[in-house]
Amino acid sequence: MAQVRRKGGSFRTRERNIANINTANMHNPWNFFHLFMQDDDVVQSWMREQNLLATHIRCSICNDGTVCSLRKRSKATDGVSFRCPVNPSHEYSMRKFTWFEKSQLRIQDIMLFNQKYLEGCTLKQCSLDSGIAYKSTAVDWASFVRELFKENFARNIKELQLSGEIELDESLFGRKVKYHRGNPTVGTKVWVFGMVERATNRIILYPVDTRDAATLIPLIRKHVAPGSEIYSDGWSSYCNLNELGFSHFTVLHNYAFKKVYVNKRTQERKYVHTNRIEGSWKHSKDYFRRMSGTKRTQFEGHIAEIMFRNQVACSGGGMTSQFYDLLRDVYTLEAPPSYTYTTPLFSTWTMDDSVDTDTQSTTVVPILSDFDISDDVYNRSTDEDISNGVERISISSTGEMNPSTEHGRSVRHRNTSPIDSPNIRSLFHTPSVSSSDPLCDLFGSSPDDDIADCDRTIVPQTQLPTHVSVEPVASTSHFVHYAQSEQSSLSSPSLQPAQVTPRRKKKRVKYTGKSSHVCCPDAYTQEEDEGGRSKRHSKTARETAYGKSSFHWGEWSDDSDFA
Repeated sequence: MAQVRRKGGSFRTRERNIANINTANMHNPWNFFHLFMQDDDVVQSWMREQNLLATHIRCSICNDGTVCSLRKRSKATDGVSFRCPVNPSHEYSMRKFTWFEKSQLRIQDIMLFNQKYLEGCTLKQCSLDSGIAYKSTAVDWASFVRELFKENFARNIKELQLSGEIELDESLFGRKVKYHRGNPTVGTKVWVFGMVERATNRIILYPVDTRDAATLIPLIRKHVAPGSEIYSDGWSSYCNLNELGFSHFTVLHNYAFKKVYVNKRTQERKYVHTNRIEGSWKHSKDYFRRMSGTKRTQFEGHIAEIMFRNQVACSGGGMTSQFYDLLRDVYTLEAPPSYTYTTPLFSTWTMDDSVDTDTQSTTVVPILSDFDISDDVYNRSTDEDISNGVERISISSTGEMNPSTEHGRSVRHRNTSPIDSPNIRSLFHTPSVSSSDPLCDLFGSSPDDDIADCDRTIVPQTQLPTHVSVEPVASTSHFVHYAQSEQSSLSSPSLQPAQVTPRRKKKRVKYTGKSSHVCCPDAYTQEEDEGGRSKRHSKTARETAYGKSSFHWGEWSDDSDFA
């Protein structure tokens, strides 16, 4: 019979004696449930030994240093409370100045919630296992845990300085629209700047509003030791790092993911890549994908949690032990918790949730009616019309044209039947009108109509437009007309149309390539034939490998081959 291995396995490594269980080995589920399935007195005694509950407090009402002692109290949540020996009416909860203060939940349930959250379970799973309400109390306790992660950043990471080989990059966190499905302008989107130390895999993240040099360079100088080697892409904000005392190398991802630089004096080859920081983006974004995103106001807490988990992984310690070590530092059990972090936690971005609303990036487009004609005239503003010699002419119910404007806007007059008015037809008909005129067909008239019956009135104005179009207002009976006659139909030299300067398309500015800057120290140079696309990845090679000579659907293939 093979000998059974004595090492490995949570059940084999469990602690049979409760006195040997502590926060370092509490991650073992057998130890956890073996401890918290005991009576309340045993659990409370263990919590006091681990400095998670206070053994005594001083009476704040007497304020003379009187020490309160524990007394049995049947109406208390935990069955005991602190009472002042001088004045028994001065009573305090056993949870005063602790992590469990002002909560009516059992300590066992809160500890189980913490354990599941630290294991990386979803908030729904933490709620189901601990029995805490999902959309109310569980959300609050998750935010309490992230407050400790914020405090960890303020105490241990905010002034941390990396050294050696450092990788820099920035990434966009937020909703991504693929395959043209959905509105790409809505949803929370935050740029995050990251730094990774290769030797220890420690990571520092900062949400930023902009990725310019004024924002990124101060962060680099704060967290990277002078003389360190920095690897990044060709983003223009990093171009001056060599002048600031760093050894900066770049790799252009448009051409390759690994770049080789050669020392001019020693011929030493240095391979430059940013795979470490790129891999960290994958793990960071997976964290947000598991919970289907978050609010902008809670983004800082989640970024702080990512850095805390990275800190635990790099130190080699246990998640549970380091979490409760941080909790003891904040909750000293002698005074209220000492949080030192500020809000916002990161000064490089705007945490206000109002700047990222869906309505801010939404354009309201009215529904067009049947009378809306898609012409360039409708896209021009009133000021443009006036500057181009176009007057807005409205026609009253009597058929009189009113080329008046009021504060740059046309005065609209009520009209009962504008199309049947004879003076409207006079705008489009001249004595020499031909039968092929499309405007005649538009309004149902022909050259055979008695033009003499239509009294044509010429409105006195200096300039007349050259195009005619109809714009609906209020209802179908209200029309504002842009009217101009052709130059050939004008009988007076004073009525010549103004010369309209045609609008030209703006010249497209060529992209200057902010991500294509190659940087390296003066002692290094790029290796020859490095950085460009290899021949086997060129467009010609792809066409040769997968062109018509490699595959002809009609010659030898059959549909059954792909069934």
